[in-house]
Amino acid sequence: VGFSSTQGQNNWYYKEWTGSSYNNMTWDSGAGRWKGSYTYCLVMANRQHPETNDSARMWSAPYSGTIRIEGNPKKEDSNGDGIIVRIVKNSTTIWGPYTVTNTTGTTHDFTTSVSPGDSIYFRVNQNGNGAYDTTVWDPLITYQ
Repeated sequence: VGFSSTQGQNNWYYKEWTGSSYNNMTWDSGAGRWKGSYTYCLVMANRQHPETNDSARMWSAPYSGTIRIEGNPKKEDSNGDGIIVRIVKNSTTIWGPYTVTNTTGTTHDFTTSVSPGDSIYFRVNQNGNGAYDTTVWDPLITYQ
């Protein structure tokens, strides 16, 4: 619901993880998606695809409270060697990493406290190689 062609709209940002830092992706208006440094490092409305870098959807907390994080990352199709998914709060992994190799995926539904400016990252990493790594993942964050 919060996906946008503007960084920061609805508190969502579109980034790539290089292994040491998060960099902003660039909006590709022709394809209607965010693109990282590599051809297939992408974030789309309800999908992500990693390449050499992880694709990352980031939400920034506008105020303090407890949030509920729901979702079901899964492969778009059953080809390839799978993907590795995780949720990171600031710099600490709070869910995962999980290797997903099928179209059923793995479900998350948990709460965590946030302060203004806390970042929640939804990262997708390739598991060996990036072939067939399109990942359906449209996480939902709600304040409790």
